[in-house]
Order: sequence, then C-alpha cells, then structure tokens
Amino acid sequence: MYVTLNAMKMFIAKQHYSKKVKLCFFIGLVLILAGCASSSHTPSQTTSTDHHSKGNTNNDNKTFKRSTPLKYSKGHQIVSIAESLVGSPYRYGGASPRGFDCSGLVYYTHQQLDITVPRTTRQQAQYRPSKQLNSAQPGDILFFRIYGNNVSHVGIYTGNDRFIHAPKSGKQVSYANINEPYWRERLVKVATLH
Repeated sequence: MYVTLNAMKMFIAKQHYSKKVKLCFFIGLVLILAGCASSSHTPSQTTSTDHHSKGNTNNDNKTFKRSTPLKYSKGHQIVSIAESLVGSPYRYGGASPRGFDCSGLVYYTHQQLDITVPRTTRQQAQYRPSKQLNSAQPGDILFFRIYGNNVSHVGIYTGNDRFIHAPKSGKQVSYANINEPYWRERLVKVATLH
C-alpha cells in the first residue's frame, strides 16, 4: 500500500493541478483504499427472540430462540424449540418457560410455530391417528400410560430413540430414551400433531 500511495503522490506532483484538486484526489484515494481494506462481513440474519433462561423465569411471554432455519421440516423445528427448553422446571398446569407439565411442553412448542393443538394429554392423544413407532419422525408425539388405563404422559420424539418431556414435579424438562424398559412398556401411541 505504501508503494501505491507514493506512486500516486509522484503522479499527482508531476501534473499541473491546483492544490485543492490534488488534496481532494489524495483524500478520495485514501478513502477508497481504506474501504478495500475493511471487512465486508455481514452478520448472519436469524429470526430470534429471547429464549428461556434458567436465571430468569419470571416472564411468561418469553419465546424460544430459533436456531433451526425455517427451511427445515415442522418436526425439526418443534424439536429445536423443545431442545431450547431443556432444563426448564416442571410445573403442574404450566405451558410457558416459567414451567411446563408434559402436555404444556407439547402445546407450547407447537404454539410457537402457529400450530394449534389441544392443551391436555388426553385431548392431544385423541387429536390425530396413531402411527407405528418405527415410522416416528422428529417432532412426533409419544403418548404413555403411566397411571391407570388412560394416557397420562406425553413427550416429543427427537429421533435416535430419544424424546424430550417434562417428567414430574421436582424435575426439569429433559431427554429420555424410548428403549428404557420403563418407557417402552408404557408407550401406547405415536402421532404427528403438526
């Protein structure tokens, strides 16, 4: 760059221009060279809002941070939202980052994508027809019979035999494995709600 500036100075000095024209030319050249040396990197654009933070759970209006581009399937987007909520506290009747029960987690993740689903586990289980576990896709819903004869628990299938759920009071939203005998024996339905 030093050689270029000296060459330009010598060229300008040989020409018979006024001092003002020479100064303007020199300033313009410096600005052009400075512009070429600056970074043209633009930060990537993402659609995001504040996501759940363990440190601040007093806001029911928080939404997730979308880390999955919108071009991915609805199921993958549901999983991405659910993953952002892992660690959220369990709260009976909860359907917000302040706390979730199992059906509230399903309700909330779908709501963030403008997908209407019923609020309770029983209603969610009746909402769509069953499918086979071996055809489950990320974002599908797993229904379990924990107490009695009725469906009483629900989780979001993430793929690779794992699901995310809000287990019970005193616990947090977490991953579980469908191949664990406890869950496998209690699984009664797989369905797509989106």
